[in-house]
Amino acid sequence: MLKKLLPSFLLICVLNSFAQDVTQLNVLYEVNYIRDLSLPQQSLVDSQMLSLGKETSRFVSQKTFNNNTKELIAARRKQQEQMASVGSSTIVNATGMPVLSIKNSGAIVNEEILQDKKNATLTQTGRLGLKTYFYTTTTPNIKWKLQAEKKEILGYDCQKATGDFAGRIYEVWFTTALPFTSGPWKLQGLPGLILEAKDSKGEITFTAKEIMKNEDVEELIIPYLKADYAVEVKEKEYKQTMKMLLEDPEAITAAQFPNTKVRIRNIDDTKNTTVIKVKNYNPVELR
Repeated sequence: MLKKLLPSFLLICVLNSFAQDVTQLNVLYEVNYIRDLSLPQQSLVDSQMLSLGKETSRFVSQKTFNNNTKELIAARRKQQEQMASVGSSTIVNATGMPVLSIKNSGAIVNEEILQDKKNATLTQTGRLGLKTYFYTTTTPNIKWKLQAEKKEILGYDCQKATGDFAGRIYEVWFTTALPFTSGPWKLQGLPGLILEAKDSKGEITFTAKEIMKNEDVEELIIPYLKADYAVEVKEKEYKQTMKMLLEDPEAITAAQFPNTKVRIRNIDDTKNTTVIKVKNYNPVELR
């Protein structure tokens, strides 16, 4: 009985740790990332949303953010309650075989990064294949060097800084007019919000496209991907699973659900079920 209750208890603890932090700003970034070094001309382009509270932040895809409005969360909760009230055989018949969603560019990775300034922790959660994994670590201490250069981004005066993190040297632009020590992805620790960042190799860039002040007191910084079925792993395991997924999506899903037929669904082209494998994986974190 205790084992059954424990995951739900842990989820409640996570939700409570974020439940008091109302969203103050939502910042939309465009992310450009060369994931496969064998195809440097084909960078992945995505839109990511950084939600900022006084003590916490959440960085997810814009699609995930849009799929978690109050109305949609309430609707999903109602659906889950209805499913819980019927027999397990009914649920199996309704859901059918597991589905691996892909794009023309390869496997889909849906991640969430939660940062808690008060406790100096960072939790990274990812839907990797057909399972969700997460790990928690201390907030990285990036040693930034302030530079004299300045420029304007979205109407804000910004200052340049450089720093070394996870094997890459980043050039960032931050503004003290927005007094948040946060930024896109895991970049943070400056006396203002980071609005633009790129690594010295030009393999990954984050560019703020829109800054939205939140007026809804019920919009909270809560986890969207980290649920009670998420599997906690070590950071090294998480990154290794990510690599395996991108290099061979079908193999890892077969390992996650052995003796089960997995259906491939290409959201870009429903008629194309060919899975593109990354040949020369270029992780965002090189170390």
